[in-house]
Amino acid sequence: MLSIFTTLLALVFLLPFIWSLTSSLKAPLEVTAYPPRLFPAVPQWRNYYEAWTSVDFGTFFTNSLTVTILTLVGEIISSMIVAYGFARLQFPGRDLLFMVCLSGMMMPVYVTIIPLFSIFRALRWIDTLKPLIVPSFFGGLSPSSCSASSS
Repeated sequence: MLSIFTTLLALVFLLPFIWSLTSSLKAPLEVTAYPPRLFPAVPQWRNYYEAWTSVDFGTFFTNSLTVTILTLVGEIISSMIVAYGFARLQFPGRDLLFMVCLSGMMMPVYVTIIPLFSIFRALRWIDTLKPLIVPSFFGGLSPSSCSASSS
């Protein structure tokens, strides 16, 4: 019984993905048609070619992949170091430092956005990928992690 419920729930959560996928194959008029249809009358495979060639999609994809991989590596390395320090090492002030660390993680993103922007501007990192990547190697407080922690 539980497996039937979880399967139905999974299908409900997959519906937006399926809708996006089938809508990407629709003609422009079909996307806004009323009543909406799940599947296109004639799949428009050219939509993918136009999306890839109308803008520099390759650069966007490369930037996303670069930020994702380097941020993941930075978060894992810095988290492992901090976790090892708190779990295995005994030192004076460890509990206080742990509380400060937790307090920093609980701080609302909106408190840090302006100071972060000021720091990145002073470092001349505006309009680069550095603000999205470098902070993850030092505790993860970057605009890319802010969007995940604010939800």
